[in-house]
Amino acid sequence: MRAKLHQNFIYITKNISESLRQSGMFIAVKIIVLFIQTYANKQLLTYSNNDLVEKLGIKRLSSLHSAFKILESDGIIVRTFKDTKKRIRGEFKLDVDKAIKWLSTTIYDEMYLKADKRSLFRAVVRQTLLIIKDVKSRVIQALGNRKTEDRNARVKAIAERSNKLYDKYIKHLERRSMKQQEINSKKHKSIRRSQVVQTFADMLRSFGYVPPENYSI
Repeated sequence: MRAKLHQNFIYITKNISESLRQSGMFIAVKIIVLFIQTYANKQLLTYSNNDLVEKLGIKRLSSLHSAFKILESDGIIVRTFKDTKKRIRGEFKLDVDKAIKWLSTTIYDEMYLKADKRSLFRAVVRQTLLIIKDVKSRVIQALGNRKTEDRNARVKAIAERSNKLYDKYIKHLERRSMKQQEINSKKHKSIRRSQVVQTFADMLRSFGYVPPENYSI
């Protein structure tokens, strides 16, 4: 199992040791990546707290203990102790089958899509620095299918939206045209009325009529 697991690794980053010390990845995910790599290299999972703090760039020991609780609640990593008071820790136990299953899952798989959004499993799939080789072809195929579906859907959506916007714009132009015609009609009527009134007023003035001061024509 160890040799098979090691041969099927794809490292997302070459400098994995340095990457594990950087921020941006959950501590529980860092521990899983480190332990899988250690297991595949046929080494014992006997890290002390100080080892993990140094290797994973952990600032507070309490954060490490919180990560242990998360890992153990999912059953992927379990601590063992050499004494009943749990003061002397033994080797960690790694659920290799679960680890391989998680590393073989992509963000397009139903298992991932149906999982709790805040689960450790989804965090591992999103953030892991290791994947199993057969994932690559599945990801490429999934991306290709999704790209085609998205492109067709996007073109259809754009066409439908364009048609709706075009119809809406035409109706807007029609309403604006009708409104403008109505305004122009009223304006012309007002102009014609003013012209008639002004002509009549000029005629009255030609007869010597003088309108009152408070009345304007």
